[in-house]
Amino acid sequence: MSYLCCMKLRKIENTEWGTIAVRTHAQARHVIYRVKNGQLTITAPPGLSLETIQTLIGEERERIKKLTNKRVSFLQAGDMITTRCFTIHLVPHKGNRLHFSLHEQLLTILYPADIPIETPSLQRALKKGICHFLHQSACSFLPTRAEQLSRRTNAPYWSVSISHGRQRLGKCDIRGNIWLSYYLMLLPDRLIDYVICHELAHLSEMNHSKRFHQICNQYCNGKEKILEKELKQFVFPIP
Repeated sequence: MSYLCCMKLRKIENTEWGTIAVRTHAQARHVIYRVKNGQLTITAPPGLSLETIQTLIGEERERIKKLTNKRVSFLQAGDMITTRCFTIHLVPHKGNRLHFSLHEQLLTILYPADIPIETPSLQRALKKGICHFLHQSACSFLPTRAEQLSRRTNAPYWSVSISHGRQRLGKCDIRGNIWLSYYLMLLPDRLIDYVICHELAHLSEMNHSKRFHQICNQYCNGKEKILEKELKQFVFPIP
């Protein structure tokens, strides 16, 4: 989605979580905590002092601990992950190489049984292979779905391209170009449509004004807030 760039980057030294990056965003309405590669980052509204943020960190300690204690490896043997166009099944085998096979909407991944599944290099290879198939399915599905929603909402655009990344699922520019992340293929259809409608609404309002939300809510059949909350709570099976 479209966000304004960070206005200011600050740092907090914390005895429990080390160096914490604090980013100030003009559009932030509340404090948001994220953990990536074991590091805690905070997005805060303008005008919030570091002292206040430090107090909030103490108050939100248990919540932050849950974020930092999430498993490092994103896949385990036997996992079944459902995407928009196929299901992923991870299976150990006696070979010494990874093997990906997509057949009848089932992506079977064979990985060497003698390599621990949590091995970082194996996790990276698994993610790279899965993202390749996600990208392929996104190229087939997302432009078509965007065109359908554009016609339904009477919100024309210029182009749709497939991007990557989980933090920014969609973005657009004033020329009518839209970028949609292939991570959308991990979402249920209603949330895919919500992200697309969000970007279509931005073609009329390139901000998050009251009018923007009115347009977006109209495109979402009156369910913008419900879908926004559901998306924020969605846990992606692939980081």
